[in-house]
Amino acid sequence: MYQNEKKQLDELLLRHNLHADCFDYREESEHFYQSMLNGLSGKNSAGLFMLPSYISVGETIPIDRPALIIDAGGTNIRVARTHFNSDLELVVEGFANYRMPGSETQVDSREFYRLVAEYLIPLLDMGEVSDLGFCFSYGTQIMPNRDGLVLALGKEVEVEGLIGTMLGEGIRVALRAAGRTEDLRISVLNDTVAALLAGLGIRQARNMDNCIGYILGTGTNMACMVSGEYFKLLPPQDRYTMAVNLESGCYIPRVRSEVDVELDAGTSIPGDHVFEKMVGGQYQGLFSLYLMRFVAENSDLLSAEYRAALAAVDTPPRTKYIDAALLYPYGDNYYAALCHDDRDRVMTRLIITEMYERIAKLVCIQLGGVLRLTGAGADPSRPAAVSADGSTFYKSHGFRYILERHIHETIYRHDGRYLEFIQAENPILTGSTLAAF
Repeated sequence: MYQNEKKQLDELLLRHNLHADCFDYREESEHFYQSMLNGLSGKNSAGLFMLPSYISVGETIPIDRPALIIDAGGTNIRVARTHFNSDLELVVEGFANYRMPGSETQVDSREFYRLVAEYLIPLLDMGEVSDLGFCFSYGTQIMPNRDGLVLALGKEVEVEGLIGTMLGEGIRVALRAAGRTEDLRISVLNDTVAALLAGLGIRQARNMDNCIGYILGTGTNMACMVSGEYFKLLPPQDRYTMAVNLESGCYIPRVRSEVDVELDAGTSIPGDHVFEKMVGGQYQGLFSLYLMRFVAENSDLLSAEYRAALAAVDTPPRTKYIDAALLYPYGDNYYAALCHDDRDRVMTRLIITEMYERIAKLVCIQLGGVLRLTGAGADPSRPAAVSADGSTFYKSHGFRYILERHIHETIYRHDGRYLEFIQAENPILTGSTLAAF
């Protein structure tokens, strides 16, 4: 039943670069791999920045060594004092959550740093500490001394004069102004590098191969450990194995569809974060609507009533409505309300599933390229550890099953490499603690 409709849908999507099979795994993963190499050597990298973090961790995790942690993202800033115990478990003390300075009313950079210092002082009073890890989820250029130059802020945060300042130095100056004498060693990183580092504890405990950080939430990004021989643009003293932030959401695939182009053109910055717009949770709701409309306009697979309803809606579905359509096709949700009959509900599920199939294939292309760059996953008994984080990865109904199947069909079968997704507890706190050392 509905096999003919499924065949018609596949044929339509294949003709317009909207099907997973439109992406040749070998060719696309090779292109991604070469783009990573180009990014590391300053050549045309198809959007990949390959940003060095200057964070290199040893094979062992320091035990009972305290660190201060700052996690700044969105409209909140979180601080804590942490250390690893003898069982390699992260111990968190003095955790506190504050509003991000500049998220409610505009402040200047001096007030921003004063408030951050104020948040840290109770943690400093808990005992001697010399290391601080600062996960700053905004545009930042990491320096060889691990300080971070602020390049951009999100729209939800207004801090006059913060762009162009060095985060670590700003905190040190503010602490001195508050009468503190501690000389903190501050390491700035982003959330994807934090996810990578957070997986190292599990990797070490299980003797797994190289670790990869992977984010698939509202957006997407990847990070991996890269050997020093690849850093041809860096001075000799900085050519060592370190974590690299790929900014993989900026990657530009060789194949895109007219729906991808249409969606991109309607965003605030067309041409930016092209790959993220093809897979990220923030865009999946809008992409699903564009895809439904495309099928409606180019086939008779949907009823006339459903086609009219899709054309009339002016508010795209949120990502969570996609799950609702899969879980409750007869329920009270966005797509169920638009469907006219049972066939429409079946086609809605098939179309959303095809969208997930395509996303899974694209994710495999990037994972396969990173495994090749790092040389990880060749030993089945020591699979590469992919430290994954993000609501879309863990909560999208049925997506993990689809992704695992595509991994088997591509990375396992074609490349002979093995990986396993791992979920670290408190990845931002864990990764930031490791970065601090």
